[in-house]
Amino acid sequence: MSEQTQERDLRVNMLNSFLSCPHRDTEKLKDIHLEMSKADPLFYAHLAAWYFKNGDIRDHKEIFTGILITDEYLENREVGLALFRKLPVFLKRRIVGFIKGKKIKLRKKTGKKITRNKKRVDEITIKEKNVGLFKNLPTAFKKDVKAYLNYIEKDPDLFDSIALKNANDLKGLYASLKIPHSTRTNDILFKRKYPEGSKLNLFKEITETKNPAKVARLIVENKIPYTVAVGLIEKMTPSILVALINSMTSQELINNIASLKEKGAMDNPDTKELINQKLEMAKKSKKISALKSKQAKKTGRLDEETTKKLDEIVDTQIKSKGTIKIPTAVLVDKSGSMERAIEIGKNVSALISGATESTLDVIAFDTMAHRVQANGTSMSAWEKAFAPIRSYGGTSIGVALDSLIRRNVYVEQIIVITDEEENNHPYFHDVFPKYVKKFNIIPNIVIIHIENYYSSRTFSTFLKRNKIPFDYYQPTGEDYYALPGLIQLLSKKSKLDLLYEIMDTLSLIHISEPTRPLYISYAVFCLK
Repeated sequence: MSEQTQERDLRVNMLNSFLSCPHRDTEKLKDIHLEMSKADPLFYAHLAAWYFKNGDIRDHKEIFTGILITDEYLENREVGLALFRKLPVFLKRRIVGFIKGKKIKLRKKTGKKITRNKKRVDEITIKEKNVGLFKNLPTAFKKDVKAYLNYIEKDPDLFDSIALKNANDLKGLYASLKIPHSTRTNDILFKRKYPEGSKLNLFKEITETKNPAKVARLIVENKIPYTVAVGLIEKMTPSILVALINSMTSQELINNIASLKEKGAMDNPDTKELINQKLEMAKKSKKISALKSKQAKKTGRLDEETTKKLDEIVDTQIKSKGTIKIPTAVLVDKSGSMERAIEIGKNVSALISGATESTLDVIAFDTMAHRVQANGTSMSAWEKAFAPIRSYGGTSIGVALDSLIRRNVYVEQIIVITDEEENNHPYFHDVFPKYVKKFNIIPNIVIIHIENYYSSRTFSTFLKRNKIPFDYYQPTGEDYYALPGLIQLLSKKSKLDLLYEIMDTLSLIHISEPTRPLYISYAVFCLK
């Protein structure tokens, strides 16, 4: 392999990794990040800044920050510190653990159902695993964490607000770095003794009061999180639910919508109206995970109006990732054992449908081509369109392209979702010259490789032999939270355009300003 090809492959692997959601198992991605940071430290720092601006997956932000903070180049360490300062306290603690090395618990569904508290629930297995860099914490980083903790300690109201939701994370930061703390901090975090008048002392007051109006007032005044309050309050009255919904972010509401339904929030007109308002706000929020709205629909039997609003959130959040401005075809492999390709094809079709400003043609294929048409652009519309598609038969990717020729469909981008085991005529590389001649266009080809029980590269090998250029992505994992990142990749004309955009993302950093406290001087962190 030439040095140029190896360099390109590293960047391709890095971009592919953004289509993975490892759910805290950072070992799956750590090596790719480390290899890229060593091969091209300058690009890696720009890529980190770009991802913080455009990416959604917290695990990537954790890895980027941890690796940059421990980088051998001072400039990259400064970028890492600036990124660290932008993160909430629970991620700050994760990054400390990632650098030092930590033990995590991985939860996995077995596929079986068990009875718990008279309910049928998924059986879960828990596995422990060591992850991280297993490095010493740099002195500058320790000073930065200490400056942060000292800063919030000086503001009791700010400290209590953070401790209300993240007490264990604060405790972990103090303990893991052996940072000295005040008597008040020691009482709150390590002895669970809350000062009179402290927000934290409200727990006792809330659990003991019998007046729902007073409980609601305490929740509103102190912005008590839903996940905390739900464990304190035995009976949820409408006034308490209104207070909790008002204090929730749109993402928190989406995450807890099944619980809210269970507590009766959907049955009361006032709380239902508040929920609808929060869902409307979620469309414009920049802090919403697009496919979490889709997952929320599966957590409870929601009414048609709420389901529609969740679909609308998915659509608007997808469009915020970028727009696809060229006519596009999505070819979905439905041959034997390709259930996962069908599932990803459904999601990708919905994502592109919501993000495109041009035409979209979707074809499911085995040795025949089946056009898939949805009545609308919503996720539910595409779920319905793909419902009758079943995995069966051999594989001819060329037959899908031939279908476009027969129907006189002009596209400038062809996305092929497949395991690449093309084993039947007509072959794609034989049909492709006919398409080019008919429409006088060389479409961009994007392969989304789906790993099967055996690994094949037949399709991409044929394309290389016939000198047909293509881009290549390989999402991993069993869920699809990271797939919206695909829109950011596909909205560019080519990977080269994307790489130039990444290098145009500027990170200009000044770590300290003598006239201001270290921690709140954040630095100038400019994302162009």
